Amino acid sequence: MILAVERPSTTSPIVAVATFVPKPAAREQVRAALERVTTATHSESGCLLLALHTGPNGEFMQIGKWETFEHWQDHGEADSVQELNRAIEGLLATEREISWFQPLPVGDPDRSSI
Repeated sequence: MILAVERPSTTSPIVAVATFVPKPAAREQVRAALERVTTATHSESGCLLLALHTGPNGEFMQIGKWETFEHWQDHGEADSVQELNRAIEGLLATEREISWFQPLPVGDPDRSSI
């Protein structure tokens, strides 16, 4: 589920966050699929960063930084994302959540945005 409501500025970078909660028996399958898409995404146009993290309850979070909103939208159509969608079908305990954010630097500019 994509939570975006408004379209962001087309000239500034965005940070996208995706959360995946796998069914307990499918955790390693979901992890492997996320590792594949993360690695593939690193070479996509406009990808400045894509990092995969795991939480204390077995959930996964991808945090990505994109040059523009359009680059992030293009990523959603990439072959690797389509492969991910097929690979995790039926393996999540809850619907994945995807949202995006624009930088709002406060204080030290080197420490206030991703």
